[in-house]
Amino acid sequence: MAENPPLFSLNDQLALYKKYHMNPTNIKIHMVCIPQILFSALIMVSYVSFSDLSPYCNLCWTGIAIYEIYYLILDLEAGLIALPFLLGIGLLSNYIHTHFQDGTSAILVGALIVHLANWAAQFYGHFHFEGNAPAVFDNLVQPLVLAPYFVIFEWMFIFKHRLPLKKKILRKVGAQRHPKKNN
Repeated sequence: MAENPPLFSLNDQLALYKKYHMNPTNIKIHMVCIPQILFSALIMVSYVSFSDLSPYCNLCWTGIAIYEIYYLILDLEAGLIALPFLLGIGLLSNYIHTHFQDGTSAILVGALIVHLANWAAQFYGHFHFEGNAPAVFDNLVQPLVLAPYFVIFEWMFIFKHRLPLKKKILRKVGAQRHPKKNN
């Protein structure tokens, strides 16, 4: 079982997730699949409504609020970068739910197929390119919550932003993978 880093430690949370994602091809797979997994999940949970008063009073928006609050607490800048992404996929999920009610079954089946296909692609990436099991096998909640955030940080690193943080995370991952021997 994976260790549980402090809940509000950005470095520890990203390092634990990064430990499972070192292969560049696997990271690219995740950068494509994670947004699709989140979007398809939000489509499915947008049908779980808490009130008939508003189409926005559903599990989709509750999840977005929880993700966004956590992301802002972990890192204000990355949380602000995540905000338009989360709001955009939330609005699109809600739009699909409210405007295509005649095709609800088809929409839910389509979202489920997209969801499962992207999970399968990520598992393939882990087992084939990474040579390890996905983080979700060790800790169900941490990877599900942190995966979209991980993608945001990977994009920041691609654009050469927050490189000192990337180096710190890689050092921490190296220490986790190759602990020093006590003589």
